[in-house]
Amino acid sequence: MRKKEIRVVASSGKLNMSEVDIAYIKAKLNEYTITFGKNVNNSTNEYNCPSLKERKDDLEEAFKDKNVDVIMIARGGFFSNQLLDVINYETIKNNPKIIVGFSDATSLLNAIYRQTGVKTYYGPNFSVLAMRKGNEYTYKYLRKIFEKEKKYNIEPSKYWSSDKWYKNQNSRKFIENKGIEVINSGEAEGVIIGGNLNSFSLLQGTKYMPNADEIILFLEEDNWAKEDYMFEFDRRLQSITQQKFFKNVKGIVFGRAQEDVNMTLSKWKYLIDMNSRLRNIPIIINADFGHTMPITTFPIGGKCLMKVSSRNNEIQIINNYNE
Repeated sequence: MRKKEIRVVASSGKLNMSEVDIAYIKAKLNEYTITFGKNVNNSTNEYNCPSLKERKDDLEEAFKDKNVDVIMIARGGFFSNQLLDVINYETIKNNPKIIVGFSDATSLLNAIYRQTGVKTYYGPNFSVLAMRKGNEYTYKYLRKIFEKEKKYNIEPSKYWSSDKWYKNQNSRKFIENKGIEVINSGEAEGVIIGGNLNSFSLLQGTKYMPNADEIILFLEEDNWAKEDYMFEFDRRLQSITQQKFFKNVKGIVFGRAQEDVNMTLSKWKYLIDMNSRLRNIPIIINADFGHTMPITTFPIGGKCLMKVSSRNNEIQIINNYNE
């Protein structure tokens, strides 16, 4: 019996990983065969990533290859949305597969769902799996997707980290996880869309922005704005809430901010209270996805059931896989 195959492709930054790190991931996922797009380590002179054609070819080849069961995005970057106008969506629609990534891959994942109806998965890029300590939670939720669990709850991790783990795997800082914080109590159910706020915003006004009659919006942001994190998050979120689709948003799950941007509960409450469109839907913060580690994996195009209050919190994922 053949092992299921994971194909690693670059939608943006090239893979650029050591053989030691790759061997570690292969050992952790030893029930799978891990292969790589032929262009995954190429880069142009101007950008630290394969050319647009190379990225397109590797992605489409992964979908067409009958032996490939799962596609994982190599790492983050800046250029995934270059692919949106050039990839063959019919190829993806006719060969649906699990595809997993996060951060810059947000635009690609949401566009694929919008154009094809094929669910995609917001979870770790392949490079994240090389983190040695504090990453079992990430593997646990990734396997839920690989093993096609149709229903599961997102539970809080015990600890989280916001350090540059890839620079020193042995010297790490872990922070006790106090769990999600409820900003607005309530219950809601809807189709999941979203991901990284900056990358998701790139879809505004395009044919690639997904929609549904009822939406649960998942949003997170990294620390690129540094001390201006709150201000940048606010204005990008304002822009999202001004889109036509936002009238269908029934609840929001915000991923945890990184430690160095100093987002407190009071700051989140102030930011959310500033926007009248956010006052009457259930909202939580500090969920385990985004740019702190470890992270969960969830389906863009799957369903989420939120039941959040001061007493009890439930974030349930409901997903029928593309077959």
